[in-house]
Amino acid sequence: MNTTTHDYIKLATYAVNIFASDGKLNANEFDQLMTIALRDGVVDDDEKRVLTNILNKVRIEEISDELQAKIAQVRDKYSF
Repeated sequence: MNTTTHDYIKLATYAVNIFASDGKLNANEFDQLMTIALRDGVVDDDEKRVLTNILNKVRIEEISDELQAKIAQVRDKYSF
């Protein structure tokens, strides 16, 4: 079995920890999410779904302009 088969589950689990700690997403946490998603070099449909759900919970007013731009860039690049 490919070890990256269930990376979307790892994304969801990591997100629970993010939001349980302080309820906010920071740049390091976002980078970690993308590291998990890109472990196999592809952001598959399940990972896109989970990342979309995670990012929909982020309050735009609580993240930096730089992180907003980074998120927009990644969403555009990977179409989610």
